Amino acid sequence: MNPPDIKGLSAQLSISGDGIHARRSILAVPAATSRSADYWIVGQASFLAAGTATVFCNSIDGKTLVGGSCFIGCGSWKSEDRAIGYISKITPYHGWSKGIYYNDKNDALSKHDQAVVIADIDPYNMLEGKPRAQTMPSPLQLVAYLPLVESVDWPRTEANLLRPFSVPDLAQNDKSMGEVKPRIRDEGKFWSAVQVVRNQFDEQHLRDLWSKFSDTDALSSRAKAYAQNGHMQPSTQGDTYQFFSIPAFYDWIDVSLTLEEHEDLPTIVVPLWRGEKT
Repeated sequence: MNPPDIKGLSAQLSISGDGIHARRSILAVPAATSRSADYWIVGQASFLAAGTATVFCNSIDGKTLVGGSCFIGCGSWKSEDRAIGYISKITPYHGWSKGIYYNDKNDALSKHDQAVVIADIDPYNMLEGKPRAQTMPSPLQLVAYLPLVESVDWPRTEANLLRPFSVPDLAQNDKSMGEVKPRIRDEGKFWSAVQVVRNQFDEQHLRDLWSKFSDTDALSSRAKAYAQNGHMQPSTQGDTYQFFSIPAFYDWIDVSLTLEEHEDLPTIVVPLWRGEKT
């Protein structure tokens, strides 16, 4: 970075600011890297040095892009002691807080996980101080964890194209996908699994549904937190027969890749590159 850039960044992120504008302490980092741990450490250092909350966004692509996306802020430098029968964090998922880093690699999104994580950040109170005001809520709290499932109706998509094409069997294409699990699901089978869970809301059918997502472990642990800790957070506890009041079930996003009739295919235009004349 050039000296003027460093001066401008420090004015926005420092505790005192530039003395004119209010200090902003949220730093978004869109990245494409296989070294997520480096960004976790930098995020911890930024918080301890200037109360900066870091939003680290990394992609997934097997070996070169390994995920690890997360919010980095309060408590990110120390491991948490989880006492039995006690929930230290109040979240919509009964203490489960995927996507906010608390010095554990499992807190961040995995190398398979595609999800939208929403957090509530109080940028002006990130440095809570001691003693901490008891009436002050945590300045970094999980609001929602929304995993994405990509699905497509292959026959309808093929019929709506101008010419037939060979439909790839992504479920059997593990080798070409590297370490990343196949992500695109059959749309009909996915919604059939959803309907089954609606009729029979139990652990086995939930496990079958979660297997359609790219990171099964994350959703299983979220459902497990509901089952184990629901009685300690009754405000977010749903009745078994009214499971749509349970965030552990309905907090996800379906991305339909089905090509509808008369829908234009997306196009990417790359301008011709011409080198300098010598």
